[in-house]
Amino acid sequence: MQKSYDYCIHAPVTEIEKIRMVWDSIPKQLVKENSKFVFSHVKEGKRAHELEVVLQWLKNAGLVQNAQIPLSSNADATYFKVYMADCGLLLRKLGLSLKNYK
Repeated sequence: MQKSYDYCIHAPVTEIEKIRMVWDSIPKQLVKENSKFVFSHVKEGKRAHELEVVLQWLKNAGLVQNAQIPLSSNADATYFKVYMADCGLLLRKLGLSLKNYK
C-alpha cells in the first residue's frame, strides 16, 4: 500500500515529519482495546507538548476529529480519542475494504 501525504504540501515544513507520525499512528491506536489516543505511542520518547501542535493542525485541516471521554462537561481533557474524518481513508490505512463487509 503506497502512502500518500498530499495534505503535507500545506503544512509547515518544520512539522511535516511529526504530522506524518501522528497521522500514521491514529489507525493503530484506534484498533487497540483501549483506543484512547496516547501521544507517547506515536513514537517512543515523544511527549504531548511536542505533538499537540500537529494534532491541532490535522484537526484544523479537517482531517481528524477528537472526542473527550466521557462526553460531558466533566470530561478529562487528557483522555480523548482521535478519529480520521474520512472513513475511507481510515479503511485504506488499515488495509481494509468495504467489500469485506457486504
